[in-house]
Amino acid sequence: MKSLLNPGWIVFVIIACATTSQDPHELLKDLTDKYDMLLQQRRYAEAQVVAKEALNLAEQTFGPDHPATARSLNNLAVVYQAQGKYAEAEPLYRQSLAMDEKILAKNHPHVVQTLNNLAAIYQTQGRYAEAETFYTQALEILEQSLGENHPDVAASLMNLAGLYHEKKDFSSALTYYRKAAEIDPKYKFKIIPLLDELAKWQDIIDLSAAEVKNGNTSPSLLGPLATAYQDTGQVEESEKVIRILKRADYHEQWQKDYRNYILAYYYLWHDKADQSKECLRRIMIPRFLKYARTAPKFKKLFSDPEFLELTTK
Repeated sequence: MKSLLNPGWIVFVIIACATTSQDPHELLKDLTDKYDMLLQQRRYAEAQVVAKEALNLAEQTFGPDHPATARSLNNLAVVYQAQGKYAEAEPLYRQSLAMDEKILAKNHPHVVQTLNNLAAIYQTQGRYAEAETFYTQALEILEQSLGENHPDVAASLMNLAGLYHEKKDFSSALTYYRKAAEIDPKYKFKIIPLLDELAKWQDIIDLSAAEVKNGNTSPSLLGPLATAYQDTGQVEESEKVIRILKRADYHEQWQKDYRNYILAYYYLWHDKADQSKECLRRIMIPRFLKYARTAPKFKKLFSDPEFLELTTK
């Protein structure tokens, strides 16, 4: 009797069975790797789908009280956070934190990571007291488990410094920036925007001048240094820094935009409004234009409705 089964259908069944029989550990790893790739590429909608699939697999395979389930839950929270879906991310982070504290030691790196993620959500929403609580808990865990001079402790101090800076607690921000820089020198220039905001010109000169002479052309150094020289009457030194800034070979867009922001202020200082406007028009990254539109020094330029419309992105 002739078979009614299509050979192609038989092959499909065999392949499907082989695929679904993959070891759950391997399948979860594959899903996690795919999630990481999509997240890195900022393909958040796709990453969210994969994160949910991984979470379902982890719950079915390992149950609710397992590190793999907690990590999968955390990954879903991360992708919600990346999309600004804070209401969805917060309860997942809290659930992940409770699971980690139950399953793992309270000083485990995963606990610290989740504390910092929760703090970052609260900071973004302006819920500074809650953000401070979680950042502080993370710092205390790291200090106790790694010692006070570990680079991870310095990174944690920087989180608190940034929080205090944002909420205008400048005294605390300075303290934490300096503590972080003492532990890890790579943070020593991160304090400069705060010094600029506080008009601590000599501190900026002391910190930046030698670095610039040694060839560092970062606009985040050159801008405040030029302003510091200008505001302390060292006009010739300020002009030297501006010439370095103009000649610098920048490749990243934020560097080019930061240069244009600095030059816009420089030209405005010298009553060259048209040149200042031209620099602002060249800026591509919205946050730099946002800074300019809210900065008192540029208020007169943006009071022109036509110019404001041209620079709204």
